[in-house]
Amino acid sequence: MRHIDRIPGFTHPCTAAASLRIQDTIKDSPSITPRLRHSRTPTMLMIAECSSQVRQWATAILADDPAIQRAQYMSGVGHHIRNGLDNNNRAAAVIGVFLQDKPAPLPNHPTRAEIPAFLRDHK
Repeated sequence: MRHIDRIPGFTHPCTAAASLRIQDTIKDSPSITPRLRHSRTPTMLMIAECSSQVRQWATAILADDPAIQRAQYMSGVGHHIRNGLDNNNRAAAVIGVFLQDKPAPLPNHPTRAEIPAFLRDHK
């Protein structure tokens, strides 16, 4: 877990209005997937379980970025991954093993083939 201290904390309060503003910003912003298509850096995509998560954005990146080696759906983790809230240890474990190039503690989910079902099941 040599690099675990490089993961920044996220401590600002999250309100419903702030969540909607973030969601609208993501929806109205151009996709970053064309730039990521050329990435060769090994990458893991983490998707937190929260109602304001824009899963279409995350899965669009998963579908188009060949550098994504692993996707981890973090059930029980809300708006913030790794900031002192619920299930921090699980989130830290997922990040730590990826940085150490070890097997994931969770299934690789969603896979590229699972994207349509993932979006349908998590509306």
